[in-house]
Amino acid sequence: MLDSRYLLLCFSMIITSILYSQTKSEHVDHVLETVLDHVDHGHHHSDDYHLWERYLKRSHPNVAAVSSYFELASAEFGVPVELLKVIGQIENNWTQVGPSIDRGWGTMHLVENDYCNTLQGASDLLGVSKQTLKDDLFQNIRGAAGMLATFAGPNKASFTRIEDWFDAAKQFSGLISEELRYQQAQRYFETLKKGITSTTIWGEKVVIKPMPKIDISHHKPPTSSNQKETADYGPALANFTSCGFTSFRNTSIDTWVNHWIGVGTYAGAISWFNNCSQNGNSSAHFVIRASDGQITQVVRVAHTAWHAGASGYNNNHRSIGIEHEATTTNPGNWNDPDMLAASGTMACHFSNVYSIPKTYSLPGVRGHNDMPGTSTACPGTINWTTWWSYFNAACNGCPNNLSLTGTIANGTYTAGGTITATGVVNSGSNVSANAGNAVVLNPGFDGRPSFTAEIGGCKTSSNIPQKKNSQSSPSVEVQPAKKPE
Repeated sequence: MLDSRYLLLCFSMIITSILYSQTKSEHVDHVLETVLDHVDHGHHHSDDYHLWERYLKRSHPNVAAVSSYFELASAEFGVPVELLKVIGQIENNWTQVGPSIDRGWGTMHLVENDYCNTLQGASDLLGVSKQTLKDDLFQNIRGAAGMLATFAGPNKASFTRIEDWFDAAKQFSGLISEELRYQQAQRYFETLKKGITSTTIWGEKVVIKPMPKIDISHHKPPTSSNQKETADYGPALANFTSCGFTSFRNTSIDTWVNHWIGVGTYAGAISWFNNCSQNGNSSAHFVIRASDGQITQVVRVAHTAWHAGASGYNNNHRSIGIEHEATTTNPGNWNDPDMLAASGTMACHFSNVYSIPKTYSLPGVRGHNDMPGTSTACPGTINWTTWWSYFNAACNGCPNNLSLTGTIANGTYTAGGTITATGVVNSGSNVSANAGNAVVLNPGFDGRPSFTAEIGGCKTSSNIPQKKNSQSSPSVEVQPAKKPE
């Protein structure tokens, strides 16, 4: 008689093959066009962009199919499905692509570099080739589940809570230091605790429901942690590399350069910049995380980071380079308000310190692909209008008296007057976020749901007037806006 797990696997594969999505949205084409117009000579090898193209142009399973893959791998290896799903979301937003900045592959970031090789470990465990793990999303998830179970060891038989998997998740992250491994595992579980909704490049929603009872407080950071604020910029944490930079500058600083990670994560970028045996030829001064705007400094500002170099040009010596956790698989991170506020505030600070022109120019503020002699898609899908709104809010302050006027019709309150909201952040359970200057009310809302608006990087809050479908034009007075911190 065939094993029931095998039968389940076969049945699921038939079903998921039916669910297999071969539709590419216009958004995918836009991302590919942006990313693949040029060949990068910066933080990624030149072949990386072509590999991303190969992966992203293939047919890709839809969210329902990928979800079933997680369920199967969970059942096979006894790993909580929620943990598998959140790792896949944070690492690559449920997208099969690679390599990442730190040489990780696939949805689950199976790593192959000098300090970690979960790709080889998964290959040995499953009896499949490393290339299969790179190419096949289901096998990639199985490999990750198998490695997590291996790292948990015999103790997993006594696990009763999802938090018991913390140490296994830390080891699985594949990062260069205990500090970064802790940081990434902490992110997995804190994200699980809050829940997350993201949009794939195919326009589908990935929804991971919150698990508010998660408590990782007994998992303490390593005592050797050097995550202290830096002298160059107070809000930034220190994780300095010993390679990939020049310990002086041959000219004064007059330019700020924005980058994106491309494929990978905030912790992965910091890890790679500290991998002196395998990298050693690239770095950035700062890296910003998308989920909360946390900043880590990797190279001192007095030193020259190797982030935008080009033969015959003095790009690096004249500039400060900053990596943002925006990627091909999660380009929506370029709209993350915490990351944008942190970026704009820091850029304004250094513009004042070094008299960098506060304009889109050279000298001034540029993207990597704007620097002379470069051929790269970095910083990818950045929305410069939005970025500048945060920069200007940080430099110029916010209006003291804002008011929004408009009407409620068909469930939508639209801001009017001279104030244009560049984004809206939901802080009421019956209000959903919407781009532009509108707040969309969910069906069946009642009462006066509150919301928080991001207006040019300035935060303010108010209440929606009482009734849906009202034809009146009520004025909504909002509290004075707060400048980004």
